[in-house]
Amino acid sequence: MPDVCVYANGTSDGCNISKVEVHIEFKWNDASDAFSRHPGVDKPIVSQTDKGFDTLGQITSYAAAQLGVQYCTHIFSILVIHNCAHLIRWDREGAITTNTFDYQHKPHLADFFYSSDEEATLARTALKLDPTTRMFKVAVPRDPAVEDSGWLTLIIPQPVAKGYPLVGCWTCTCPALDILNKKVVMFKDSWRMLIKDVLLEGETYRLLKSYKVHNVATCIAFHDVIHAVPQQNTQTVKFRNAEWACPNQVVTSHTLHHLVLDIVGEKLTDFESSRQLVQSVSDTLGAHHDAFGNTKILHRDLSIGNIVIYQGKGFLIDWDLAKLLIIQGPQQTTRTGTWQFMSAHIVKNIHAIRAQPLCHFVDGLDVQGELHEFR
Repeated sequence: MPDVCVYANGTSDGCNISKVEVHIEFKWNDASDAFSRHPGVDKPIVSQTDKGFDTLGQITSYAAAQLGVQYCTHIFSILVIHNCAHLIRWDREGAITTNTFDYQHKPHLADFFYSSDEEATLARTALKLDPTTRMFKVAVPRDPAVEDSGWLTLIIPQPVAKGYPLVGCWTCTCPALDILNKKVVMFKDSWRMLIKDVLLEGETYRLLKSYKVHNVATCIAFHDVIHAVPQQNTQTVKFRNAEWACPNQVVTSHTLHHLVLDIVGEKLTDFESSRQLVQSVSDTLGAHHDAFGNTKILHRDLSIGNIVIYQGKGFLIDWDLAKLLIIQGPQQTTRTGTWQFMSAHIVKNIHAIRAQPLCHFVDGLDVQGELHEFR
């Protein structure tokens, strides 16, 4: 745990990272500072000392843990080095830090805590939230392309920590209660990459349904969370060209995205019999085959976590990385797929890989990934 955790008034005793509002880490020596005192073009912002790297890893793990159990667009932390401090803002792209400042003679730290407390109090009052309440209400439009399509209102629990890295999509799924229809549905909260020519996952689901692809869940609502609030998009990218920023780092913007499916399946690993396991894998292979053959869509992320069992049948979910093959060329700066099979395929075909059609290469990797899960 961090050296100091700041909680809202009324929070019960004991350490609980899911309720932390700001965390603080203390170091005594300048050598332990995670950041350079005077970063510039020729001096990276990240400290190059061993102790500095250790501190950076430590505070990053704390930030990842806090973001991992809270529905937050971003969080703040403080690193105190003797009589100086850094204010750090973390989101799903990375982190932004202030230069060190002497908190004994400058008001920055006091200003931060005053503003943070005032904003938190106003928010809790407006939302009528008890400090101990850990349930959330979320609304998702049934069709973001149609005005007045109606909203789905859900009650969801707090997220469960999964040990994911700080940076990335951080997909969080959970059963949710549809208040109007009194039905349990599946809610997905993720930070999707803002990349041109990539279909929204909800649009992919609806395209698959329009072609009657079987063993695919029905998407009943989805949208990018309203952009009128800037923090619904990651902000770190705005500073990627600053002279003090880490060089040669590819920073991809992410936006907060919500999606709702009509079924809540069981994990593939919770199969009740070998017959059910074989049937579930067979069902999803069929879904993958139909998606590729009928709609020219590749899933590109077949893995054990993306197959669920519902009413004895296998369903293929998580189509957020799917590729529509009529759109030519790469859609991301990095490769997409199950990395173990991509690596093995490239090593095995190191001279022939560039000559292979994209669809055959990626489709083969998808199927290899699923058959590996079957093994």
